[in-house]
Amino acid sequence: MLGCGGTLGFAWTAAVLDALHIRAGWDPREAEVLIGTSAGAEAVAMLGAGIPAKAILD
Repeated sequence: MLGCGGTLGFAWTAAVLDALHIRAGWDPREAEVLIGTSAGAEAVAMLGAGIPAKAILD
């Protein structure tokens, strides 16, 4: 579940998702369930649409 507040929370979440992909080799788009609240809902919508974490961060 991703929950973040506004622009700052969204930016922090995007950075963490990208770091997980780069350092742990886990692609968040491959999660079985994506749930988000507030700006987290926007992040999971992008991931669900196939947008990679790096593109969200950029």
